[in-house]
Amino acid sequence: MFVEFVFVSTTGFGVGEGVGEGDGVGADEVEVSTDGAEVGVGVGVGVGAILSPVGVAKFGRHVWIKISLIAPIPFLILIALITDKVLFTIAGFFLAGFGQCVKVSNDALVQSKISDIYRGRVFAFYDVTVNGAIVSGAILAAAILPKNGQSTLLPLL
Repeated sequence: MFVEFVFVSTTGFGVGEGVGEGDGVGADEVEVSTDGAEVGVGVGVGVGAILSPVGVAKFGRHVWIKISLIAPIPFLILIALITDKVLFTIAGFFLAGFGQCVKVSNDALVQSKISDIYRGRVFAFYDVTVNGAIVSGAILAAAILPKNGQSTLLPLL
């Protein structure tokens, strides 16, 4: 999930179009852009939710989680080096999809391995921890991201 937020924050398309050098980007100068990256992320999340049970059945839960963590790394490197709208859409699809695979697989793992008397409390703690990590990722990305919205450092963190 942190990776998904970092991806969406680094696209920066539509931010400060036509802003002169040295000018700050004010709130009225930021445009909302739907260049396809958001669609890629949304579709990726849906495909990840559908693909995860298939991956778990084929490779086993622990191997599938490892695959889902490692598979999107090339896309992070590519979006750090190349700022192309089509690449951001494709990377968004794969980053969000594999991020969702990790989340779904881990949710099922937590729920299947904890005894009934503790499951609710453990899952609630786990869910709050994951949501806290997403918010922490948003805060970190906002602190690191420059005003123009593009960063080569952020996807590599």
